[in-house]
Amino acid sequence: YLSAVLKQHGHSVRLVDRFVQRNEWVGPNEEFDFVGVYASSPFFEDCLEVLRLLEARGYQGPIAFGGPHPSVFPRTVPPRVDYIINDLVQGVHPRGKILRTPRVDDLDALPRADFRLFMEPARKYDVGFGFSNAKPVFNLCTSRSCPYQCSFCGVRDIWGRLYRAQSAERIFDDISYRKREFGCAGVYFREDLFTADHKRVRALSELLIKDGTNIEWACETRVDAGADEELVKLMARSGCRGFYIGAE
Repeated sequence: YLSAVLKQHGHSVRLVDRFVQRNEWVGPNEEFDFVGVYASSPFFEDCLEVLRLLEARGYQGPIAFGGPHPSVFPRTVPPRVDYIINDLVQGVHPRGKILRTPRVDDLDALPRADFRLFMEPARKYDVGFGFSNAKPVFNLCTSRSCPYQCSFCGVRDIWGRLYRAQSAERIFDDISYRKREFGCAGVYFREDLFTADHKRVRALSELLIKDGTNIEWACETRVDAGADEELVKLMARSGCRGFYIGAE
């Protein structure tokens, strides 16, 4: 989504994915005006390594850290980082700041996620999932935060208390696009609680059935979602093959 928004505003984007290719780095002749680093706690040491690599090549431009770790632990981020934020390129804020920006309320207004960024060049992604043999499977995140307050979970510290979600129509449109453009055979909804809004899930399931989309999908949910037997049966008819359930 960040890449799609940046490209809408005329920027060029280059992805370095050190999650899947541990030592991936940029070429010696590549130059950048802005560097953004996604920082999760398990990979935070590698984020610090990225800073060292940038320093070694003499990069003097602005650097931003975003993602769950700096959102929850901003004081652990080194002073070399100019911004702690989820998205910042236009230079409208002074450097050296922790910025808290307004949430995006209308997720339908976001452009399509820039999946081509992950495909060019090709990387060693696992494009399947454990719920079926469907390939390729695309991960989607169609909501932000969660309306519940489970003691084991820190999602509200990252996303805030306001739950927001894309409409069933927007999700269906994105799935149809991925099937046309990339041969999508499955979708894994990797958000904190895909079934938070049963009406939305029901509407999406009905759209998938009516259109004969013929994809298989799975989602993250709560164990009590299974209490709505009618909804679970509808989800299964639309292609749902698995639940990833939190340890409530």
